[in-house]
Amino acid sequence: MGFDVRGNTALIEFALGTLLAGAQVLISLDMPLRDFLAIQRLAASASEGAIGAGIVEAAVQAYRRVGDEFLLTWDLERDGKPVPPTGDGMLSLPVPHAIALFAAWQQAI
Repeated sequence: MGFDVRGNTALIEFALGTLLAGAQVLISLDMPLRDFLAIQRLAASASEGAIGAGIVEAAVQAYRRVGDEFLLTWDLERDGKPVPPTGDGMLSLPVPHAIALFAAWQQAI
């Protein structure tokens, strides 16, 4: 029987003094390398300057995909109500929070 490469997770715990201090996010590490590199390519393109409609749509798809496929749980709330740990939930976060979460996900992978 071989080693099963599926089923790996990581718990991201944001340190005190950071934007998401105290938040906990459980993510799946089961992303194929080609998909991770595609998302990295989108992030690099978006940070190079002129952001056209195609880059914006690609970024939306990347955030949505991470939220829908690799975000398992989190403890984020808005006005005392849980924010769903989904692509739509990810896209509903304030910009700095979404970027911090995405960066932490990239680092965990």
